Amino acid sequence: MKRLKSLFRDISYYPSAVAGMVVIFLLVVLAVYALIKIPYSEAIRLWRGGEEVWYQNPKFAPPIWYNWFTKEKQPVSFAVKSGNEEGLMAKTVTAGAQDTSSIDFT
Repeated sequence: MKRLKSLFRDISYYPSAVAGMVVIFLLVVLAVYALIKIPYSEAIRLWRGGEEVWYQNPKFAPPIWYNWFTKEKQPVSFAVKSGNEEGLMAKTVTAGAQDTSSIDFT
C-alpha cells in the first residue's frame, strides 16, 4: 500500500500523466455505462446496421452536426409520421422555381 501511495505521489508531479489517467478513467466509466444502458443484442443489431435499422437516414447526406462546422447550412433530413397508417403524400415541384416545392399530406 505504501508503494502505491508513493507511485501516485510521483505521478502527481506530472500534469500530463494526471490528465491521461483522468481520460482513461472517463473512458472506462463510459464503457461500463454503455454496457449497462444498451443491451448486448440491441448493440449488435445497431452495429451491423442493416437496411431495416437505418432506412430513414439518407445514404449520402451528411449528419446534422455537419452544419455546426460550415458557414453555408445544408438542409437536414427529417421523418414525418401521420396519425394513421393510411396517410398519402403528394409532392408537387414547380418547374423553374428554385429550391421550392410543396408537399400535401392527405
